Amino acid sequence: METFWTDRLETDFDKRVSLIEQFTTMFPRSESIGWAYSQLQEANFKDGKLDKALEAGDKLLDLDPEDLDAAGVNKQIATAKRDNVLVKNTQTSPKKSRDAWPAPR
Repeated sequence: METFWTDRLETDFDKRVSLIEQFTTMFPRSESIGWAYSQLQEANFKDGKLDKALEAGDKLLDLDPEDLDAAGVNKQIATAKRDNVLVKNTQTSPKKSRDAWPAPR
């Protein structure tokens, strides 16, 4: 019985990811495209597909450079990849917020 549900969940998961990928291709200008990329980032990260997760996160940050959630997950992905250069280059705070603070004297 457990195998049935495990197989069913994997199939449903793969199908869901596939449908969301199709959505991003068919409707790249949709108002829901950010939601779709965040779902792909999370799903691929959980599934161990780190490059695909990072790609989805980068697309999210292209849409909204101040998306702290996407930036934070990208940093987790870079850490999981054990890519120190990528971890260092991953933005974890929005540029505009940093620029809003006065420079130290």
